[in-house]
Amino acid sequence: MRIVTPRFGELEIPEETIVFFPEGLPGFKSRHWVVFVRDETPMIEWLQSVDEPEIALMTMDPVRDLLLDYSPEPKAGELNPISVDSVHETTIRIIIRNADSPGRLSINLFAPLFYNAPQRLGMQLPLVGSGFQVSELWPPEEIVAMSPSGGVQTSRTSGQSIEHNRNQDMQNRACE
Repeated sequence: MRIVTPRFGELEIPEETIVFFPEGLPGFKSRHWVVFVRDETPMIEWLQSVDEPEIALMTMDPVRDLLLDYSPEPKAGELNPISVDSVHETTIRIIIRNADSPGRLSINLFAPLFYNAPQRLGMQLPLVGSGFQVSELWPPEEIVAMSPSGGVQTSRTSGQSIEHNRNQDMQNRACE
């Protein structure tokens, strides 16, 4: 399947890589999406709408890429739309965007994306009562204060700068 997007141009999408969101994503009509990584932004997984080619969202693994201690706990039955019983049967991603503060990201920990990869099903689940926010700045203020550059460079430049900051944070944690 081919789609033409304003952001990435023409994309060739193998049918077997399309993820179906049975309940859609809040605010979007599309139910068919594809996830891919670009060489220019290796830490960002793009969630590209197949039905609405003008829509592409940036996502990341909150634990691997941002070093967050993040363990969302859906209530019983909330993952039924993607045919899983446990969060441990899913791949979890969060939607990110460039924040208004230079060098920072806005991350959505309140409504993560859950994927049932073997069945190519996905959903976004608001974690009502979790205490997580829809928009949190990353890196946290205490890390920005410690960083000589005052933050990270986001996808507008290169995933390598996020990787550099992540490695620096890992080194800082090891010294604690």
